[in-house]
Amino acid sequence: MNIASPMSNCFGQPEGILASAAHAANPNQMLALSGINRKLSKGSTLLHEEDDVKHVYEIVSGTVKTSKLLTDGRRQIIGFFGAGDIIGLPVEFAAFYSVEAVTQATILCYPITQLHTVMGQSHDLRKFVFGHIHSELEKHIEHMISLGRKRPKERIASFLLDFHNKRVEMGFKDQVIELPMSRVDISDYMGLTQETVCRVLSFFKRRAIITSRNSHEITILDLPSLERMAQSSVLH
Repeated sequence: MNIASPMSNCFGQPEGILASAAHAANPNQMLALSGINRKLSKGSTLLHEEDDVKHVYEIVSGTVKTSKLLTDGRRQIIGFFGAGDIIGLPVEFAAFYSVEAVTQATILCYPITQLHTVMGQSHDLRKFVFGHIHSELEKHIEHMISLGRKRPKERIASFLLDFHNKRVEMGFKDQVIELPMSRVDISDYMGLTQETVCRVLSFFKRRAIITSRNSHEITILDLPSLERMAQSSVLH
């Protein structure tokens, strides 16, 4: 693997979230945190399972997915990540999962050794990093609950709401959701068959809960109904 190889026009990128957090925590520090800017084409792999981990990755643009291959050959997608998300925390010596580009993506690659050094200089940066780890753990717990306790309609409703809520956090006020991944990817993430995913989305359309212009763009028509659907299993 060639993670450390920069693209042809790579350059230090202090504008990333981690680098900005490091600078804000200690603007006078002598050792700055900067990442290598790397471009990924759709379908290319950034990190293979069991590879040596040398970087923490911040998504600048595009969408990537993390996945793990099961012993019987099936694949479980662990998560989808977009702009502003960080992959690789907490740091492991060997990769637990693979990282692959769902779309064309731009990634900042922060050397782990550099991150450790800068974190050692700043309590505020350590607090930021641990806060991110805590947030990701909460998301994984919510997803485990969804897989273990929710019915298919409720899982898909939760999935759509996750994307909607992230857009709200980013300042978008419309009800449009971009889903760049395939229906197969969604099924491998939700623990459902592709046919079930398509059937549930069709059910939501018939109930006028959502509509879609194409397979990658969904508009929420009835947000309260979608929210009730997502919560119905955990309330009973």
